[in-house]
Amino acid sequence: MTQFPQINLNGTDAKVLLDEYMNAIAGVANAIECLKQVTCHGRDYQTLPDMRDAASIAFREHGERLEKLQQVHNDLHAIAIEIDRQIGEREKMRGRA
Repeated sequence: MTQFPQINLNGTDAKVLLDEYMNAIAGVANAIECLKQVTCHGRDYQTLPDMRDAASIAFREHGERLEKLQQVHNDLHAIAIEIDRQIGEREKMRGRA
């Protein structure tokens, strides 16, 4: 479960916090795209004594790295949505005052 920040007067400005998370999301999305471009081919492991095992391990590890980055992206996205929700609630409350 992801821990969400709680917007408050003593904390970081809500819009600054949202911008920081949006920048982080963009950076991770870029990392995902860059990692997808990395060549992962069996021929890169053909000179190793256990070529088939080495290639299989490399393919699995490459996929796991992509999954980890995607999870980080998803977590950051969920946090940004929550921050945006809190900003909207605060703006509604100000409108009632």
